[in-house]
Amino acid sequence: KTDIVDFFKLDKEKFRIFVTPYTDQMFNIRYFAETIKETGVKYDEFAMDVKDILFTNYNMVHHIFHGNGYDPIKIKEQDKYLYLLRKQGNPSKTNMLSLLNIKYVLSYGDLGKTFQKVMNKINIAYPVKIYKNERYLQRILLVDKIKRVKNEEEAINIISKDQFDPKNEVVLSEKVDIKKDRQHFEIGNAEITDYKNEKVTIKAHMLKEGIMVLLDSYYPGWKVYVDNLEEKIYKANYMFRGVKLKKGEHTVTFLYILIT
Repeated sequence: KTDIVDFFKLDKEKFRIFVTPYTDQMFNIRYFAETIKETGVKYDEFAMDVKDILFTNYNMVHHIFHGNGYDPIKIKEQDKYLYLLRKQGNPSKTNMLSLLNIKYVLSYGDLGKTFQKVMNKINIAYPVKIYKNERYLQRILLVDKIKRVKNEEEAINIISKDQFDPKNEVVLSEKVDIKKDRQHFEIGNAEITDYKNEKVTIKAHMLKEGIMVLLDSYYPGWKVYVDNLEEKIYKANYMFRGVKLKKGEHTVTFLYILIT
């Protein structure tokens, strides 16, 4: 383990990390070779420092979630989402980073005011800073406002704009009727009680009817059960999972069943 891994392990929330595109480009194979030659350090020492940046898939060893997902099973929606996010340059321009449940960003360069620097790590390979995303979103969102769209292109156009507020609204392509309740301003609260690769269990207390959005990828094979009854998973906010919940106490279980 490294100092950066230890830092992330202290945070007990469910969150993801993100490495800025520029930082990814900085530490390519050619850079590694040139740095080893210039510094004279042993490869093993250098390799340990490089692991600090937690490139995609390295994070899995330490059970740290990465916004890039896992390379071999990326889906087309995720690829397009990440492409648009990187294309923005400044990740603070929209809520796209936050929608990925990104709490910490690793960066070679300085980031804007939306990010608070929480660690400055200088080692043999590179200087890297860790920033906390001040617009960070919990992995579960409860909303009762729906933006209906005709297709995926319209969906991603909406969520990629700064005006979109994922804490209060959800983008869906399918029609879902939600009962209006003007007595309660708050929708309720929800907590993840169990989180595994193939099963996620959530306890929800709903003050009124609404949509629960789990900021995990919508992917074939996932099913959802509300109080042991199977319900429909909606593709929410272009690439995430949503389920309709009625007023009251609920146990929600997302279960992955391998498609053969």
